Amino acid sequence: MNKGYIEKEGASPREAFLKALLEMGALEEEVEHTIEEVLYKGFFGTTKKAYRCRLWLKSSSSTPKPTPAKRSELPVSGETRIKTEAAAQSNLTREILDRLGFEYESIREIKVDDGWEIDIRCEDPGKLIGKDGHTLFALQRLLSTLFFRQYGKGSIYLDINDYLKKREKRIEEQAIIAISKVKKFKKKIELKPMNNWERKIVHRKANEAGIISLSTGNEPYRRVVLSLENDSQTR
Repeated sequence: MNKGYIEKEGASPREAFLKALLEMGALEEEVEHTIEEVLYKGFFGTTKKAYRCRLWLKSSSSTPKPTPAKRSELPVSGETRIKTEAAAQSNLTREILDRLGFEYESIREIKVDDGWEIDIRCEDPGKLIGKDGHTLFALQRLLSTLFFRQYGKGSIYLDINDYLKKREKRIEEQAIIAISKVKKFKKKIELKPMNNWERKIVHRKANEAGIISLSTGNEPYRRVVLSLENDSQTR
């Protein structure tokens, strides 16, 4: 975000705004934005209309400051603390989804060692997941940022209709096939571009199999190279 702002396009002004807001990882009251109509020439002289949102953070003087969580002066048990955080996380998740206009059926929070797993169920998961999980990951970053502001700790692991669980299994299967080819043909294999979360899965499977794995290239085309020997350099 070197320019100090984010630009996103959508089929409607609201869609463009929500895309930019999720990418920024901020609340609606913390940002300012502009919307412009964009026309693209199509085939046979047709035109396609889109909307471009430019969004940036408000100045620190005008941005509402997050209210720190109140600390109880009395000792609080671990069980009570977990219940309190679970309730706060549940309320926060519902508030964000409602503000962004996303519909859902249920939300379930599960405490894990370093944070929370949030399982969302909905009839139309496509809108919440986005292309290649883009909206899901952006929403996860936003929830993690807001929860960290309040508690100063914890990570959020978000899944929608088991999308990430199923995708993780597919990535693991692809990694296992690629690893077997590296061992069989004794040559390095370069996988297709993946995001950071997917690459971590491949690196984990490669490490388990005793195979060298390196990430190379620039986002969004960064990919994993698997080999028997460390003859590649990360770029």
